[in-house]
Formats: sequence, C-alpha cells, structure tokens
Amino acid sequence: MKVHMKYQTPDLTIDQVFEGTGSEEVVKAMQRGLSARMGGLMGMVVNAMGPLQFAQEVVRRYNISSKSNQPVPHTCEEFLNSCRTAGILEDVK
Repeated sequence: MKVHMKYQTPDLTIDQVFEGTGSEEVVKAMQRGLSARMGGLMGMVVNAMGPLQFAQEVVRRYNISSKSNQPVPHTCEEFLNSCRTAGILEDVK
C-alpha cells in the first residue's frame, strides 16, 4: 500500500508518500516521518506510541486546533479512510 499525503498548517507542511504492507505499517511510516522532524524529547514521545495510538493522538490534536469534532479512529485503516475523505490522502498506484 502506498499513499500520498498533502496537508498544510502554519506550523506543518506534509507533502510526502508513505508506504507499507498494510494500514498499520503506513501509519507507522507517517509516525516515523513526523518524529524525525520533531527530534528531541517530542520525537521520542511520538516514537514510543503504537501506530493506532499515534493516529488517535493526531485526530485529537487536529480536533483541538481546528475546533472540529472528527471521530477518533478505532483502527489504522479507519484513520487512513478519514484522511482520504478529508482529501488530504490519496492512494498511489
């Protein structure tokens, strides 16, 4: 599975392809990419999370920053599907 994520905020720009054999590995690739950008203690905190925990935290923080009420995902696939629906993620063939 290969996906392309495009997302931009004042503090963060993501325009990257992530891949893995399944949704959990793809989310793990996203997690590694973000933790590398953060570095230091925050990078270590992000790395310590499991992929689903990371996806849930991303949605929680998104909801706070955008004053939104997106549902917190129960699976990595659900997280990727919500990103697809939001138009920030598309599958790459």
